[in-house]
Amino acid sequence: MSVAVSQTNDWAAAYARRDSKTAPAWLTALRREAWERFGLLGMPHVRLEDWRFTNPAPITQAVFVDAGAIAPQTASGLPAIPAFGSWDRIEVALVGGRYDASLAHVPALPGGAWVGGLASALANPVLADGIARTLGRIAQWQERAFVALNTALIEDGVLIHVAPGVTLETVVRVSYAAPRGGEGPVASHPRVLVIADRGSRVVVVEDFRASQAAGDLVNPVIEFDVREGATVEHVSLLGDVPGSLHTGAAFARIGAGARFASRSIALGGRLTRRDVHVTFAGEGAEIDLDGLYVCAGDDLVDHHTVADHAVPRCTSRELFKGVLAGRSRAVFNGAVIIRPDAQQSDARQQNQNLLLSEDAMINTKPELQIFADDVKCAHGATVGQLDDDALFYLRARGIDPQAARAMLTHAFARSVVDRVSPPALRAEIDAVVEARMESLAAGATS
Repeated sequence: MSVAVSQTNDWAAAYARRDSKTAPAWLTALRREAWERFGLLGMPHVRLEDWRFTNPAPITQAVFVDAGAIAPQTASGLPAIPAFGSWDRIEVALVGGRYDASLAHVPALPGGAWVGGLASALANPVLADGIARTLGRIAQWQERAFVALNTALIEDGVLIHVAPGVTLETVVRVSYAAPRGGEGPVASHPRVLVIADRGSRVVVVEDFRASQAAGDLVNPVIEFDVREGATVEHVSLLGDVPGSLHTGAAFARIGAGARFASRSIALGGRLTRRDVHVTFAGEGAEIDLDGLYVCAGDDLVDHHTVADHAVPRCTSRELFKGVLAGRSRAVFNGAVIIRPDAQQSDARQQNQNLLLSEDAMINTKPELQIFADDVKCAHGATVGQLDDDALFYLRARGIDPQAARAMLTHAFARSVVDRVSPPALRAEIDAVVEARMESLAAGATS
């Protein structure tokens, strides 16, 4: 089949490169279906409603080396995984989408828990059946070209599986690194699957800072199966590398009485697109969708979220905050869908933005789609600037303009960072955000 989706990249060769005779039949069929769907969808463009504020041309008109064509490398040939403090955690890493055991630190886990490479998990008969029933069944690749492409190119990845009633006390960090060895920018398509069984608990951090070499494309997908009574917290952290390209997506299916939180921290990049789609599959579940985006220069950060209330008596809370400087742009499109049978749903959504320059721009579109009558729903969006009175107050106490601006922007962002639950993780992310605010303030006052 000829797929005319890009004049500059041979995605068909990348797809053929993943054709493994050892892959289970169901995975081969999933890849094939996703590849055919990708061919029908084609690459996104600004004439599509979901992309009308974000021109994907920096991706669709660029030439990339397929990460699958680069031979696996040792840790010494890779970008350093960023330090994240000395506190205990489980560490796994994907290099160009491949699991790298040399970068992993997985201690003995409580009964039934498993953290490791997806390819090796598929060879484990205890895990393989659960993967087959979940992988590609939560991510909605049928209508999203980049998600379909990721699904078609599944080669390896990370599996995090927490058995019923098990709590992982230590945070799981999944780090991403860009492989080197090809000529030109590299495109990688990492995949992560998280299965939190009944009553289990886990915190997962995706750290993309080592994956964001200028010009590279990182197109990750993570799926969460949050089953009855389980609690999952998810944090994604993207650095501020100029020229980086990112099209990430997170999908979650939430069972009865479960709790799920997803927090996106996006600190810049030439084009960053984050999609978060959550579907309620059981009554009495609760979710928090939070985000902080910080843009400067010509950065563009785009968040699209969906909270799909498909069953009754579920609660969703959403808070996204943006700080924009220079000529940067941001997009927030948050959809809350209340299905006809989802009576007694409770949904609240807020998008707040702070513009530090006259040339910065935010396109914000919070939306409610309500098809039931017994619901509580609210949404709103605000756009403003730093408070002159607050700046004067700090200046009058001897604080220089740059430090005063950094303090106020950091305070604005803290309400998102403070929602991260593990104290050690929260402190590390706050330090990263504070450093970004200081550099932003320095640029604004120079």
